[in-house]
Amino acid sequence: MSRSYRKTPICGMRDGKQRIVYARSKTGVEADLPLLPELEDALEHVPADQQFFLPKDGSQEPYVVESFGNWFRDKCVKAGVPGSIHGLRKAGAARLALAGATENEIAAFLAHTDTSQAAIYTKAASRSKLADSGFARLKNLSNSSDPLDSEKE
Repeated sequence: MSRSYRKTPICGMRDGKQRIVYARSKTGVEADLPLLPELEDALEHVPADQQFFLPKDGSQEPYVVESFGNWFRDKCVKAGVPGSIHGLRKAGAARLALAGATENEIAAFLAHTDTSQAAIYTKAASRSKLADSGFARLKNLSNSSDPLDSEKE
């Protein structure tokens, strides 16, 4: 069964810049993402007429979602590292949150229609940043020779 979004090139142009554009198979929500400079450099080596930059079995046919996830997991196992496609999405959302991205920005990255999942990442990032700022305050304290216990011997 062919889906229309597979006929759409995964990289497109908007405002003179290349972007990754796709619809999530689970929800049909479109993602429209800028390319990181490293990926943009790598894509310079892909032939212009090649629609999919990870074609299945050396053909021009795309992976279906499930088989691509299996292929990726198998490559991670072979490399001796943990990994999954879903894990990459989660890692991307976590990195955005740690960089200060808003819930709406993270939801756009994840191609979600609401921010409930994105809130999990921003809350975790806030907790981490608050711990960092709290520990930074400790350097203003001297090491006290007073015992921590209230009971004195």
